[in-house]
Amino acid sequence: MLRRPLSPTRLVRAAVLGAALLSTSTAAEARRAALRADVEGYAMAACLTRQDVPYLREQGHLWGNAILQRGHGSVEDWTTLADAVGAAAARQTMSMARGDGAVHDALKPMPLLFCHELVRSPAVRAAKVRAMRHLAPDY
Repeated sequence: MLRRPLSPTRLVRAAVLGAALLSTSTAAEARRAALRADVEGYAMAACLTRQDVPYLREQGHLWGNAILQRGHGSVEDWTTLADAVGAAAARQTMSMARGDGAVHDALKPMPLLFCHELVRSPAVRAAKVRAMRHLAPDY
């Protein structure tokens, strides 16, 4: 059974419909990516605000404020995530390492590695999933 080729009008309509569906999908993916980046970034920023190094604390506050100033979601949703990060940080020991010097050199704290590992811990991952669920309608 032979099919007739699509008329130019139908071909244009099909192309427009396909482009619309693709752009809708792409826009939704972009929103999800922005949400994920903000939640990941806010969790890291919340961890940095709890460090002993003043520069890291300041950077954490600035990073968190930059995310909040975008205006997505309620402050309570973000605060809940920060509280979960704080609770997890209280339970986890600081990452430590020796420098390139002698083996008997003192261990040094590694706050960036600590935060990196903390935001990937099961408790914080669960908090990030909850935050993304609450914040998704605002993205």
